[in-house]
Amino acid sequence: MGFDTEYVSHVQDQDGVTTTVRDRLSEKEYRIRSKYLIGADGGRSRVAEDIGLPMEGKMGLAGSMNILFDADLTRYAAYRPAVLFLA
Repeated sequence: MGFDTEYVSHVQDQDGVTTTVRDRLSEKEYRIRSKYLIGADGGRSRVAEDIGLPMEGKMGLAGSMNILFDADLTRYAAYRPAVLFLA
């Protein structure tokens, strides 16, 4: 799965979960079989909505943005290993 992949739906059975996802570039849908499905998709989670998980408070109060860029930052980050960038 990549950055241009979105969750469509899932079906759970006693052995695991079959999740349908869509490649947003090609519009092709495919299924992924797994033992678990983790809905780490934020406060407006489609996964949580699909399973009826209640949420408290107001959702969607602030916006966020992810930006992916490719640059050699070795000289700035070589002495600072972290999980937020690849050196």
